[in-house]
Amino acid sequence: MKAFNIWWAMILCLATFTNQLQAETNLQITYKYEYLKAFALTLQNLENQTHSIHLKDANGIILIAEKVVQQAQFGRMYNLENLPAGNYELIIENDEKVMIQPILIQRRFLTIDKVELKEILKPAILVKTDLIAVNMLHFEKEAISLTLKNKQGKIIYTDSFKRYGGFNKQLNISDLPKGDYLFAIQTNRYEVTRHFTKGLQPILLAGEF
Repeated sequence: MKAFNIWWAMILCLATFTNQLQAETNLQITYKYEYLKAFALTLQNLENQTHSIHLKDANGIILIAEKVVQQAQFGRMYNLENLPAGNYELIIENDEKVMIQPILIQRRFLTIDKVELKEILKPAILVKTDLIAVNMLHFEKEAISLTLKNKQGKIIYTDSFKRYGGFNKQLNISDLPKGDYLFAIQTNRYEVTRHFTKGLQPILLAGEF
């Protein structure tokens, strides 16, 4: 009887978590009660944006990968029964941000803590005739690297640093010849890449994960 009450307490706590999380991020995560190592994912108010869904293990290996294209809402059950105990991350991405939800798989069940949910806004990259301007919000103190390559893959510029909070960065490209380039922003968790052609009209580019 005591064990039964504990499981019902877990379910009630999770229901509360579901409502709060949906209000904050449009992301709803719940258990399917028949399987204690499975959860149902519901995305609402998608506004026809493309969303990608990834499940990664502690080593960064992608175990689940799928895209949701031009749908107002999405729902799916994920059964993690065959995965070993350990720490995992559920990553949901759209054009504007990335949501990272840690998942802990234990021997008999999994737990999802709403407090650990993280939202990362994608950096804005403004390419002008003579510079690349980066505007980025970064709320974890970890290494950030910036790389610029030409069409042949040769590194034209690279820089690495640690930063907490938002920052603005400008890269002078006035001496670069016209042509195609790849600019990349990389952290321990993700990489944002964008192609641009020098010599064309300036354009605001959102980061792509």
